[in-house]
Amino acid sequence: MKKTEIHFTLIELLIVIAIIAILAALLLPALQGAKEKAKEILCFSNQKQCYLGTQSYTEDYDNKLTVNWVVDGHIDLWPQFVSGTGKAANGARYISNPKVYGCPSNKYYESDFSNWSFDNRGYGMYLDDKSLGFYIWTSTGVGDGYSSVVFAKIKTPSSLVMLADSASNHGSFYGGTGHIIGNFKANGASNWNGRIQLIHNRRNAVHVYYDGHADSLTAQGLYNDTATKCRYFYTYDLETFNY
Repeated sequence: MKKTEIHFTLIELLIVIAIIAILAALLLPALQGAKEKAKEILCFSNQKQCYLGTQSYTEDYDNKLTVNWVVDGHIDLWPQFVSGTGKAANGARYISNPKVYGCPSNKYYESDFSNWSFDNRGYGMYLDDKSLGFYIWTSTGVGDGYSSVVFAKIKTPSSLVMLADSASNHGSFYGGTGHIIGNFKANGASNWNGRIQLIHNRRNAVHVYYDGHADSLTAQGLYNDTATKCRYFYTYDLETFNY
């Protein structure tokens, strides 16, 4: 008995290919959205772990967290002290995994946090530029000294942003191409032009408050719904804007 052979015409093949392309176009944004959501969830976890690490540090240092140290023009930021590197070299390591210090949505995440040489890269720590009274400077010489956050003096810990997604566009900070930087200010750029970056879904920044709870807000929310009243930001594409 002769077998019946099935043949497809060129038009039929083109229709199948077109259907596959349409399905791929429909599914790709959903897959990308799911991937970004997973990174945002990991960012929440990382910032919470950073918060816990800073709390362990303060328990050893009279309820104070060193957020920057200036010696002969060199600056070390909070990640150095909590990780036992830089100025705090060979000190206690309060977070055991370097990948916790940064946001997985940042394009340099894998390279910057693959080891302990991340220097001043890390989630942005709020530098009090509103004279709220919890930020103190200790001089160690002419132009030298260190700044500390005194947790006992924070009056509104549940609404004051402590850590946030951040970036720098300063040319002297790893080329100024968007590496995470360890500080930010609400009303201006901090060291190396550090600002909060709205990196998640191109509109939100994950952040943690001084009481330890975390959230993800737009620029509008970070200004209207927090005691920090953040105004200086980077977009996802590292463009600067003030709310």
